[in-house]
Amino acid sequence: DSAEQESRSISLLSDEYSQNGHNESFRSLMQGSICILGRASRSTEKASKRLGLGPPVMGGSMGDIDCHIGGAMNSCSESAAMIQHLPTAASAFQLLANNDEDVVTLNGRRISVGMGSFPLFNEDICTVGARVFVFLVPANA
Repeated sequence: DSAEQESRSISLLSDEYSQNGHNESFRSLMQGSICILGRASRSTEKASKRLGLGPPVMGGSMGDIDCHIGGAMNSCSESAAMIQHLPTAASAFQLLANNDEDVVTLNGRRISVGMGSFPLFNEDICTVGARVFVFLVPANA
């Protein structure tokens, strides 16, 4: 099942962004009703190294970030977007942009703060900063 999901995700990303696009693989588990997505700042990275934690792990939590997306420094803020587990008639999950400076897209459409939340479905293609990823819901959820 996991290999099948991974193959499908790769196919969806290739269709959307071509074979020449570059993206690193990461996984993150949403552990609460809100997940903040962003890129750790230079000062957060330095603090992590000084504490002996090493560099932030892509997909892992760091400070106020629930999912560090990695990528180039300053590619987005530490709180660029949010995924909420807030079941509605349309979807169990919602995607929101946290500000209008960061690039946040859902299935190729840029979203902004003023647009509110968007229903998020299994295999939707999301962009936060320079990172493109596929949102997956476990098969038994």
